[in-house]
Amino acid sequence: MKKQILSFLFLFAGASLFSQEADPVIMLINNKEIRKSDFEYLYKKNNAYQQQSDEKLSDYKDLFINLKLKVEEAEAMEFDTTAEFQKEYQQYRAQAARPYLQDTAFYEKYLRKMYDRTRREREVSQIFVALQPNAAPADTLKAYEKIMGAYKRLQKGDSLEEIVFDFTNDKRYDGNLGYVSGFVTVLPFEEMVYATPVGQFSAPFRTQYGYHIIRINAEREAKGEVQVAHIMKRFPKDGPQDSIDIAKKRIDAVYERLKNGEDFFSVAKEETEHEYSKKNGGRISSFHFGQSLAGIPFDSVAFSLKAVGEVSEPVQSWYGWHIIKLLDKKAPGSFEKDRSKIANLVNRMPDRKMELQIAFLKHLEDKYNFAENKQAVAALAAEAQKAATDEQFMQRISAMNMKLATFADQQLTVKDFAEQLPEYGDSLRNDISIKCKAFCNQELVEYEDRHLEEIYPEFRMLMQEYYDGMQMFAVSNKMIWEKAASDEEGLKAFFEANKSDYTWDVPRFKGMLICCRDKKTAAQAKKIEKTSPADKLVEDLLKLNTDDKMYVHIEKGLFKQGENQFVDKYVFKQGNYKSEEFPVVFPSKASRVLKDGPDEYTDIKGLVISDYQNYLEKEWIKELRAKYPVVVNEEVLNTLK
Repeated sequence: MKKQILSFLFLFAGASLFSQEADPVIMLINNKEIRKSDFEYLYKKNNAYQQQSDEKLSDYKDLFINLKLKVEEAEAMEFDTTAEFQKEYQQYRAQAARPYLQDTAFYEKYLRKMYDRTRREREVSQIFVALQPNAAPADTLKAYEKIMGAYKRLQKGDSLEEIVFDFTNDKRYDGNLGYVSGFVTVLPFEEMVYATPVGQFSAPFRTQYGYHIIRINAEREAKGEVQVAHIMKRFPKDGPQDSIDIAKKRIDAVYERLKNGEDFFSVAKEETEHEYSKKNGGRISSFHFGQSLAGIPFDSVAFSLKAVGEVSEPVQSWYGWHIIKLLDKKAPGSFEKDRSKIANLVNRMPDRKMELQIAFLKHLEDKYNFAENKQAVAALAAEAQKAATDEQFMQRISAMNMKLATFADQQLTVKDFAEQLPEYGDSLRNDISIKCKAFCNQELVEYEDRHLEEIYPEFRMLMQEYYDGMQMFAVSNKMIWEKAASDEEGLKAFFEANKSDYTWDVPRFKGMLICCRDKKTAAQAKKIEKTSPADKLVEDLLKLNTDDKMYVHIEKGLFKQGENQFVDKYVFKQGNYKSEEFPVVFPSKASRVLKDGPDEYTDIKGLVISDYQNYLEKEWIKELRAKYPVVVNEEVLNTLK
């Protein structure tokens, strides 16, 4: 004790000065420093901070110390070195790290930008030249020349609609896509939609579908969200006009039925050719403009309906003819309300995630003063051109003694790159500059990931909390829970020593009621009871049953009045219950009524195990407190009061 007091005086001499640090030491456990912020983090998280009192602070201090002592013991037992522990911990860390591995400021601006786009719908017309992403150079040139020809005509004053007709020779289509908003189209198209001023047309640009020129006809405030039901008559997409006309006649006939007063949902179940919504009377999930599967023509009509219950005339979509009934309409939400929805949409779309990743990498390059050695990249590319085989290429670059890039306190070499190169697959000599950049990007992200605990205190505390929780569970399971559940002798001794704690306010029936179909069966059951061993009695009694008929039913256990109708009737003589199927009931000879309490721990095994666990834990904590020194800086602790 004297030694511990001296340690305290030595460690916390000048405590007034020490406690003025931004994050002072609040306690030492096994000579390891615990900072005030670490203690306060868990104190607040456990809702103790909102109900402040000296008693609560003292109680939580003891809980915290007990937790840390268990972690010390777990570390001594090396639970954290097992493969299972490391796998779970690293999986959780990878998940928890995701929000930190991005440019947070850019991310928030990006979400706001996307929210603003969902609030502004733009009417778009386009000239389109289809082209596959992997098109041959000759096809690409042909498509490019065609779109550039259209662009020159626009610049001369030709109308977009006239050019579209010349391209398609289809009077049904004038290039008007209707209104679009954020998340409706692929990202390059969307970017051009919001970059082009209203009333003007864009320069030609390419997406994964081909070349486009767009004109912004108008802009309006977003209409929010609608839920509708619809009746659909299909025609083949891009099918002949005859198929469209036939579907139109069929939808017109349905529309006449609705005008004559028939119920929309009943008619939908009978007539619609949209299988997904058929059983629901045509109802589909709510959607924002541009997000229904039927396309923008469908959405335009759905959002034009004003009153709930209003039904549209037949409207043509890309897939068929529809009659639409408005079921619900919601105004756009605030950014704060819609933020999580916007974030989910961003995270589900690869092109949006890529944009965020590029921004994050740029952020890391600036943060860590990333510098690429362009001479090294050029030398690698030259070796790739000269080498006849991948093996020859690897031999040459493995011998190159050049810096590839530097950032923070890191220096990446060509040799480092060579060691990682096989992981990129493909021929090792292809796309060297791209692979160099990918390697450097990976190293940047991994460096940031390794230092998250240093950069973000809240992340460090979150991971410490998870680590401590895993350690506490592992060591408690070993020292308390498993031991208590399997220590039959210990449970028995604990029960006998504390038997006076397990008294009952009402008697219990302990044993077995044998419920029989008739007197004959009861007589057979009594004979079996006389000769059958106790551990085989239930099994032997149930042999009286056949595959198609039950003659015996067993009620076995520990019951107080009100817990079992058979026991209430035939043991406690309460109630009027009588089973028509098993009218003859008698207790086994070993059965009895326990008036004051259990006669052995197995009668209340679950409760005894729980109490025994508590007892073992208290004794264990005493041992841990004796084993590992604990010193508390009360002055710092008191600042939390």
